[in-house]
Amino acid sequence: LLARAKGGDLTPRFAAEWTREAFAWVRDETGTAAVVAAEWLRRGWLAIAVTVDGRTVTVNQRIG
Repeated sequence: LLARAKGGDLTPRFAAEWTREAFAWVRDETGTAAVVAAEWLRRGWLAIAVTVDGRTVTVNQRIG
């Protein structure tokens, strides 16, 4: 999944797969649910933030 993301594959199907995998990993590794938020920064740029145990990672990706 990471290789696909780095290659720019951000189709809705891939995003759904990535989200499922991320949530499964977080539950298995930490026992804590993750909080995911997404917002459009401006036209063509999407920000995705994932918070686990009070720590947040944000990825900004150009779409289209």
